Amino acid sequence: MKLYKIYLLITINLCNYLAAQVVNIDREIKDDSITRKWEFVGAFDLSSNKQKNNILNFNTNIEIERNFNNHYVLIGIFKNASVFSGNASIQNEGMYHLRFRDRNFRKLSFEPFLQYQWNGIWGMDYRYLSGANLRYKWFDKKGIDLYSGTGFFYEKEKWNWSGVKDELIPAKPEDIFREQWRWNNYLKFAFKVSENFDLTATTFLQFPLSSNFKQPRWYFEINNYFKISNHINFVFRWDHILDKNTVVPIENFYYGFSTGIQVNY
Repeated sequence: MKLYKIYLLITINLCNYLAAQVVNIDREIKDDSITRKWEFVGAFDLSSNKQKNNILNFNTNIEIERNFNNHYVLIGIFKNASVFSGNASIQNEGMYHLRFRDRNFRKLSFEPFLQYQWNGIWGMDYRYLSGANLRYKWFDKKGIDLYSGTGFFYEKEKWNWSGVKDELIPAKPEDIFREQWRWNNYLKFAFKVSENFDLTATTFLQFPLSSNFKQPRWYFEINNYFKISNHINFVFRWDHILDKNTVVPIENFYYGFSTGIQVNY
């Protein structure tokens, strides 16, 4: 299978996973309106194509929530996208995320989180995040809401040179480690257009607390949910990320869009 075909396959199937590169805040893969004690949402995709080698593609997107009587929620998220050509791994990208936050009840609330992620195409062996935000509710009316947040997180990363163009790789490449604090800011808007159509938009701006302060990471995503039944939604998603302070010299702008079916239980 030619390299450009493999690249196209990866781009089509993995564009939904760019969000793993930032700290997501609301409605990762589901509608926030459900308030059961336990909630689960899962999206799974498996495909296999026989070319010169067997191309195997597996995507997983899981969110589990535990709602408490004091209007707080503990959210656990797992995302992974893998592509194999024969015995060779072409792509392995994913994240684990744990967050404790207010369930849209308080005007001002505290929001701690932990995250671990990786991205083989970019050359990110791992990125570990730990931090907290102050979350502010501007308004939350029936069918429409607006939230913002600001806070700090500690970021620890390890990168290799696998995602860098050959001409930019040094003669003796070594893994690069980086540790720094970031100032995190976000804005989240949600609007229930009709009984069967719901959309959310979120944007993040994260400044490194270093001499590179003027080189932030900017992320934007929009999700559209079309209700098919009580437990099934059709989802359209767009996201992009601009990182002016990459660890290794890879592209600093990426975008993606995806569509799919979401199962809520």
